[in-house]
Amino acid sequence: MDKSTRRLPPGPKGHFLLGNLPEFGKDLLGFTTQCAREYGDIVRLRLANRVAYLLNHPDYMEYVLVTNHRNFVKNSFFWRHVKAVFGSGLLTSEGDFWLRERRLCQPAFHREQIAGYGTVMVDLTAQVLAAWHDGEVRDVHQDMMRLTSRIASRTLLGIDVGAEVEEIEPALELIIKEIAVRFRRPFPIPDSVPTPRNLRYRAAIHRLNDLIYRVIRERRASAAAGGARRDDLLSLLLHAQDIDGTRMTDRQLRDEAMTLFIAGHETTALALSWTWYLLSQHPDVEAKLWAELEAVLGGHPPSSSRYFPDPEAFMPDRWADGLAKRLPKYAYFPFGGGPRICIGGGFAMMEAVLLLATIAQRFRLTLVPGHPIALYPSITLRPAYGVRVTLERRR
Repeated sequence: MDKSTRRLPPGPKGHFLLGNLPEFGKDLLGFTTQCAREYGDIVRLRLANRVAYLLNHPDYMEYVLVTNHRNFVKNSFFWRHVKAVFGSGLLTSEGDFWLRERRLCQPAFHREQIAGYGTVMVDLTAQVLAAWHDGEVRDVHQDMMRLTSRIASRTLLGIDVGAEVEEIEPALELIIKEIAVRFRRPFPIPDSVPTPRNLRYRAAIHRLNDLIYRVIRERRASAAAGGARRDDLLSLLLHAQDIDGTRMTDRQLRDEAMTLFIAGHETTALALSWTWYLLSQHPDVEAKLWAELEAVLGGHPPSSSRYFPDPEAFMPDRWADGLAKRLPKYAYFPFGGGPRICIGGGFAMMEAVLLLATIAQRFRLTLVPGHPIALYPSITLRPAYGVRVTLERRR
């Protein structure tokens, strides 16, 4: 078919100069949902001088992620905004370099290795709950962010909870918020431009770099002195060896550690934050959760993982009768798919289940009346105003 007669997928017309960028920036979720409903499974969008396609069918997801993945690479338009954070880690790299990094990282995420972190997750959650009080009002989103950052500090870097972890938490939060802002910004502002936001962003990255590089130096010195291997992920990456005998450089270790630290802790925190909100709005579902906790755990701390049509309804028990096996393979893919499937998927699933069970055993969380709940889409889906809840200790 001649190019001039080839039919393009349908899509909203948009502004003559900016295309669909204004609607995209104003209400990303609402706009893309409306496009899917009005234009079908493939929607053509124009974002200023760039063309993008919105895919809305499981078969197309599988085509992009698995069947024909070599023809689809990550677009640099957004990732160049955050190069100073992620460097050339698994999230941003491509081709042979990505394949080598994935090969080096994979052993650190074997199921047996990840299972060993379960006790750490439960113990740190119990420490957080010790400071919660009956009738207290808290922003559970901030609590979940803080908890998962401490779990990441211990399991990834081998740093125990203390002053050092408390110092890096504000830096992490600032970086994550800045990433969300840059994700929605149509034109990049170079990091070298000394705007107030850029200065705070660069200072936060510098703080995390200092910590990660110091830990790398300590681990290398310990290895050189014949010290015992530690069980944190950074130590495992440091000792990882490729088929040609090479290992990661300090810069590669830093990039992977930063990627895993930021991407790993925020995603689980968000899943839990939205879970607490939804449970507070659906007491019938919360009652089922509590009954299952009583039946399965009987008051004991959780330890081993368990694997268990109205798409926007909160119905966790939809998965109880083997729905996942009956669904098209890419109808639900929270960790992506194909060769670039999330390397930390097993870690995140175990962490989310253990934290949910540990917290729900001890407290009921009820949304503060009148507290606004709004979606803030970025790389992840954040609550724009947090999730403020009132705590009720279970008797």
